[in-house]
This record gives sequence, C-alpha cells and structure tokens, in this order.
Amino acid sequence: MKKLTPTFQFDNVLQLTPDWLAGHGVRGLIVDMDNTIALHNENMVLPGLECWLASLSAAGISVTVLSNNDEGRVKPLADRLHIGYVHSAGKPRRRGYFAAMQRMGTRPENTLMAGDQLFTDIWGAARAGLRTVLVKPIAEKENAFIKLKRLLERPFLRGGKGETQ
Repeated sequence: MKKLTPTFQFDNVLQLTPDWLAGHGVRGLIVDMDNTIALHNENMVLPGLECWLASLSAAGISVTVLSNNDEGRVKPLADRLHIGYVHSAGKPRRRGYFAAMQRMGTRPENTLMAGDQLFTDIWGAARAGLRTVLVKPIAEKENAFIKLKRLLERPFLRGGKGETQ
C-alpha cells in the first residue's frame, strides 16, 4: 500500500518550481508523457511547459521523459522539448526508472518521478526507491482502459497520506 501512496500531489508539473525541487534535493526529474506533459497520443503539450523546462535547465535540474510508448511516439516530443527520454519503459518495472537516472547521472535520493497514474508511474518509481509526485491528468478525455484504471485507483487515493501542495 505504501508504494501506491505518492510522496506529493500537485495539480500539474508546472507547480514543481526550480526552488521547490532544489529545496527537496532534486537534481533529476523523471516525467511521464501522456496526460502528464502532453495530451494522450498527441503532440500538444501542457501550456507553459517549454518555459518551465527552460527554468529547470537554467537551475541545473535534468529532465527525462519515461514512457511506455514506442520510440516513434516519444522521440519527436522529447527532441522538440530538448529533453532526454526512455521509451518502451515497461512501467511499473524498475528498469526504465534506472535507465532514466543513468541518463541524467542521478541516484534515487536526488531524483523525483512525476506522473498521472498510480499503478504505473507512482508504483514503479516507489519500487525503484524514488520519491513521487502524482499530478492530475491534463485532459479528461481518455480511452476506456485508462478510465478503468482511474476507477481502480480511487480507493488508494482516498486513503493516501501523500503531502498535498
């Protein structure tokens, strides 16, 4: 149960400011792609994302996208945003999180994972020893499979003790 409880909860990743991240000892930020920084299966990103990424880069905080999507979906977006990526990650398995940390030169104690799903993003990151941030999905329109997962997540969110910001 503890591995399904996010360390922090925010409305969106833009609230993770360079000062807040630095204050929590974060040098590397792993972000989910679909419905965390971009619309599901689209290239439209969260408004303000590019400025936010520039502010993190200026503060010396590395960012890497971690996605279960194939490289054809992930690479164009990551290249456009000038950030690293790990595709076909197999979340919630740990290997993708370790690959992202290796890419950034960080360790679990100075890396944070931000994503919109408990059973992939949060659980996988916690299994890899990372602190986690659960964000609200950026779009309400989702396929039936994702809607089902969100229904299954609800009991865990109600009982969660994550720090809400």
